[in-house]
Amino acid sequence: MIETKSNWCSTVDSPTYKLTWYIVSNKVFNNPKLLDNIPDKYTNNATDNMAVSKSEAVVIAASGETSEYSLENLVLQSRISPGSSTGNTTTGAFQFDIYEPGGFLLMNRILSLSHAFNFGNIQSAKYVLKVQFVGRTVESSTPIAFPGTFYYPMMLSTINASSGPEGSQYNIVAANVHKIAVAASKIVTDIKVTNVKNVQSLLDNLETALNAHEKNIRKLQVTESDLVNSKYWKIKVDPTFEKYLSKYVKPSQVDMPGTGHKASGWTADSAQYILHKNQNVVTYLTNILTKQVPEFYNNFQATGSANKKNTGEINNTLSGEGNRASEISATYSNEFIKITPSVNYTDEIDPYTNTNQEEVVLTIALHTSHTNPQTDVKKQQEATIKASYQSRRFELLPIYKAYNFLFSGSNSEVLDFNLNFNQMFYLTRDPSEGVNLPNSDNENAGNAGAVTKVTKTVSIPKYLSNTTISSATAITQLENIAYVIKVPESTSQSNADEPNAVVAVDQAEINAASHDFIMFDITIKGDPYWLGTPGSSVTAAKGSTLIDSLDEDSLIIFINYLPDNGKTNGERRLDIASSGVYKILEVESKFQLGKFTQSLKGMRDRNSSTDLIKTKLLQIGRQNGN
Repeated sequence: MIETKSNWCSTVDSPTYKLTWYIVSNKVFNNPKLLDNIPDKYTNNATDNMAVSKSEAVVIAASGETSEYSLENLVLQSRISPGSSTGNTTTGAFQFDIYEPGGFLLMNRILSLSHAFNFGNIQSAKYVLKVQFVGRTVESSTPIAFPGTFYYPMMLSTINASSGPEGSQYNIVAANVHKIAVAASKIVTDIKVTNVKNVQSLLDNLETALNAHEKNIRKLQVTESDLVNSKYWKIKVDPTFEKYLSKYVKPSQVDMPGTGHKASGWTADSAQYILHKNQNVVTYLTNILTKQVPEFYNNFQATGSANKKNTGEINNTLSGEGNRASEISATYSNEFIKITPSVNYTDEIDPYTNTNQEEVVLTIALHTSHTNPQTDVKKQQEATIKASYQSRRFELLPIYKAYNFLFSGSNSEVLDFNLNFNQMFYLTRDPSEGVNLPNSDNENAGNAGAVTKVTKTVSIPKYLSNTTISSATAITQLENIAYVIKVPESTSQSNADEPNAVVAVDQAEINAASHDFIMFDITIKGDPYWLGTPGSSVTAAKGSTLIDSLDEDSLIIFINYLPDNGKTNGERRLDIASSGVYKILEVESKFQLGKFTQSLKGMRDRNSSTDLIKTKLLQIGRQNGN
């Protein structure tokens, strides 16, 4: 049974936040946890700030403290799910106001500290935002702190300043470390990677080529003996991805010399992998690892192939004949390549750019998604539209938050709710899964298998208002996907003889999508759980629960009830249209005038049938009573 977690701010009295904004050295920017407090050796109470005490950080503004500067109206935006517009990584941005009564000295003081911290210019200055929460215990009103501190390294994008007799106001927009790294992950000339034997050699040779690229573009500026890169590249591998390091990388037709050759006609030694000018390395490497590593893309099964996720295996594993790992696999969960860029800075200043030397780090990992639509409509209808399957799959999903709303009698978290049905939404798919080349000489009849039509008998009244809403007549159609046929470009069919590779690419694109048929947006009472987003550095006590969106989907349960006092024959009736499982894509946190609220934006889980899991949803609604 799914066990959801409470909002810490709802478990204490008088919860409030404290915001502290620092200008920091490059060392602290690279490791914000250096801002932790030093405990008193006798009382164990925090007495000082480690970085501040060592002159490696300076407090600019802090809420709840007497200071020349005050920080107000903070908005923190975080993309917590991979997105195509961000190079399949997660990014974040900040916007806030700084007030300076009776002066206009903020920029002058930052300029002075920029020199003291060895920044090449004011644009290179580094900052960290610290967020803390405190409250009082319900039983004794004893002060209590949330068991974790959030640190957000940032660099400023824009500062809009206005000044008058009453003082100055600065509206500041900043980017988190991942957004900075995405911008830094582009190359300015073509790069060739050769002698690729396997994934390990691809990564090693790519890293070498990237660093050589940085050195080559400087040779006209300095002599070879004085040559120092302004940017260095490092590729790291997360333990989740290590199993693929020894695997074969298939040459790409479009990256080979000449034209008209099939990938099968080339060896790894004769192939060359080309990154083109202005290309984002994160995007390129994600595509290569997705569609040119057979050991990876064969995890995705094309329609009509020997699909390991067949009906019999699904029924067996979900009936207790397999372990939890095999059960999760049987639920059509998929692993996708996720490359997270970050950037570190040194005190070395490049004399030609007046910027600090930087190191771009690309970390390759696997991200588990449970919400992609099935590639095989027939098997989806035969196996997954069953109450037994849906019930067991639901129990295996990583869900830690549930929200009750209308007619529940127990809503304490949801402040507002919006649901958007995009009637023009559809997904494109290639029914032949890349088998047919886009020309008349190679047109073949694809064999995707017959699609079984699943229907239910419904009593149709004369007027819509007379329609009975009950489990007996409910049709599980809301989660079904509308498709249109996609005709692939010739350049996109470099793996035309590998249908599984085509499916892998399509599924990765769907996983990174930001829009869907049903889009979801709720405003909730602020919850620290949603602040542990990518790009943050968190110190948390053992046992505290924070979002972990790097490893898998961030899923929630939303429960809405129908009116009529919420009951029929003593039982609440679930609103099938809005209730269900949702995947959260973005989190917007607002800190304004002592009030902490959040907006969660996402999409409906395409693989969860609310009608078939309504009993479990109602059970969770009764148990949590949020």
